[in-house]
Parts: sequence; structure tokens; C-alpha cells
Amino acid sequence: MTRPLTPAPAPSFARTVLTLATLTFREALGDHYLEICAAVACLMTLLSMTASEVAIFAHNRVMVDFALTAMTLTPLAVSMGASQAIMGQDLGGCAASALLSRPLSRGTWLMGRFVGLWALVLAMVALMAAIFLAVMVALGVPVTPALLWAMALVPVECTIAKAIAMGLRCMSHRTVAAATAVLFAGSGYMTLNLAELNQQKYGPVAATCVRAVQAVVPQMQRINLRALAAQEGEVPEGFVMYAVLYGAGYSAAALMLGAWALRRRKAL
Repeated sequence: MTRPLTPAPAPSFARTVLTLATLTFREALGDHYLEICAAVACLMTLLSMTASEVAIFAHNRVMVDFALTAMTLTPLAVSMGASQAIMGQDLGGCAASALLSRPLSRGTWLMGRFVGLWALVLAMVALMAAIFLAVMVALGVPVTPALLWAMALVPVECTIAKAIAMGLRCMSHRTVAAATAVLFAGSGYMTLNLAELNQQKYGPVAATCVRAVQAVVPQMQRINLRALAAQEGEVPEGFVMYAVLYGAGYSAAALMLGAWALRRRKAL
């Protein structure tokens, strides 16, 4: 008499997310994103050295500005582009479904993809930071705590932009989502200008509109230390904790909204 087959226990949520994140990271490595970041870092290093020689004053500031700008824009653009490409894949044809003993829910799929792309962002930022720091040390550019913290907070900005891109992709077509994500994340770097506009008393209607925009748009300028690092200033107490908590909260909100929209869509 044969014993009935006992079904294998379903993998936990954490294991499912980790499996899909690993597949996403390996898939991204196959697209040579790290090589692109290394090439951009080397190019920006050469440009910063040339610009610092032309500049009359503040040679060190020019190099720091170039380094932090490249470290922010390159992983941010790559991660947003990778998010749009990954989200374009059909859930039913996901490679991870063959390795898991139960069908993937769309929320689990979204979280796994996000974690994998987040690991890609960390790898890109770490690689570019290593290149820039090695060049700065070799050229005698002072490496201040503000500079190190500014580099460490770059993944926070990239995480917010990536969460926005993935959340919007869950709601609309790839082209519309990509354009909206770039506009939405890019406008986050103008929040300080909006705050100044709000303080100039253009009337209650304008002030209300500005406050509404500030509440929705990610405040990227308030969570980076690029200007402070270039001026070799001191990092305010509690700034890093605020930036990390703000980035985590905003990213979580964008992903939850995307997961909610994703459950109501028949196809990506």
C-alpha cells in the first residue's frame, strides 16, 4: 500500500522575497549595470580633475561636487530604468515561479523585485564611492565626515526614486510611468525653491498649492548633504536618522500604493 504524498510546505514570505531578489540582482548584473557605473565614475573623475585645474578657487569643492553628482544621478537613472524594464515582465512568466512551490502573489513579486534592485543600487553606489575616494586620497583631497555621510545617503535618494518608478509602473503603461517618475522624482530637488516661494506671500491660494505639492513630492533636497560636503561643513545632529526614516517611509508608501494598484490589474 503506497503512502499518500505529503505536499511540501510552502516557503515563507521572507524566503520567497529573498529568492526573487537574488534572481533580480543576477539578472541586473547580466545587463552590465555595474560596468556602466564604473565607466561613468572614471569619466567623471577625469572631468572633475580637468575642471578643478581650470577653476581659480575651490579645487577640492569642484571634485566633491562632480563625485557626488555622478554618484547620485547615475545609480538613480540606472535603477529607474531597470525598474521599468523589470516591471514589464509578465508575472505569470516570472522565472522565480518555477523555483517556488506556490504561485507568487503580486505583492510578493513586487517586494522581491524591489529588494533585488535595492541591492543593485547599493552595489553601484559602493563601487562608485570606492573609485572616487581612492582618487581623492591619491590627489590629497580631504575626505571629511560630511563627504562620507553624503555618499552613504545617496542610496536613500535612489531608493525613493526607484520606489516611485515601480509604484507608477503598477498603475500605468511603461512610457507614461517612466516619464511621470522622472518628472515626479526630479521635482523633489526643487522643494527648497518651493519653500522660498511659499515664504514670499503670494497669497493664500498660492501658499496652499505650494504646501500641497510639498506634502506629495519627495523632498530630495532636504535629505542630501552634497552642498554641506562641498563646503566641508558639519553634519547636523539627527540629520542622518531623519533622512533614513524619511526615505524608508516614503518608499514604503509608494510601494504599498503600487501593490494596491497591481492587485487590480490583469496584466502589466
